[in-house]
Amino acid sequence: MTSLTAGAVAVVAVLSDSHGDCKRLPALPCLTRLFRRLRVTHVIHAGDVCHPPRGAHKLEEVVRSLQDVAPTTVVRGNTDDTYCPKHGLPACAQLKLSCGRFSIFHGDDEAIRRDPLGVLMPEGGWRAGFDVVVSGHTHVPRLERHASSGVLMLNPGSCGPKRFSLPRQCAVALLFEAAEPRFLRIDLAPLASGQEPAIDVWLPERMIGSDNDRPRFPPGGERHGKKPTRNTRIIAAEASRSTPSSRKRCRGASRNAEV
Repeated sequence: MTSLTAGAVAVVAVLSDSHGDCKRLPALPCLTRLFRRLRVTHVIHAGDVCHPPRGAHKLEEVVRSLQDVAPTTVVRGNTDDTYCPKHGLPACAQLKLSCGRFSIFHGDDEAIRRDPLGVLMPEGGWRAGFDVVVSGHTHVPRLERHASSGVLMLNPGSCGPKRFSLPRQCAVALLFEAAEPRFLRIDLAPLASGQEPAIDVWLPERMIGSDNDRPRFPPGGERHGKKPTRNTRIIAAEASRSTPSSRKRCRGASRNAEV
């Protein structure tokens, strides 16, 4: 198992949209065992940690399970706001390591989703082969590279209960001193038949953006029913409206968001 992470100076597990506690989310104990075998050094959760009822209890249980593996950075999601309004989680966060930097938000804030590279711009600007922008919310796994900046845009997908035909998965980022990050895709589908998750290499799927535009994350509703395509976007009923405070709130994303 450690051969998959050979040479990496940091191993970062990236997951999102768990939507439940250990009873509702049987994949979580399996994932934490896998993360330990991969010698994960940090964990990122991109929001929607909890699910009704007893949202606060479930949020704490999931975060505690991840913290038992490695230092954990968590941002809020829309279900956390609804079912655990006193969660205290930030809207966005930054995890900076010597060999890579992760800028994290959930994906339901339209202002950030329309211009993530503008709103989340770190001090000193973006660095190709160093910066990764992480989001969740859609339950649609994505790994893309922005053409002009070289920033990698990662949505690990949902590690929570199965929804419609969307995959259940998460990701692991491998960071190196003299090379850009590499990614592993953790497919949770085998768990349904009592098997271990499947792991394979995950490469950026396509180039996005140009010198004249910025990447736009898809509306949150892609997870609701239709199979997503490049030309099909379904706007979610619960997608939040743009808020004037979004830029101000996330300019300070470098603050420590470990919980």
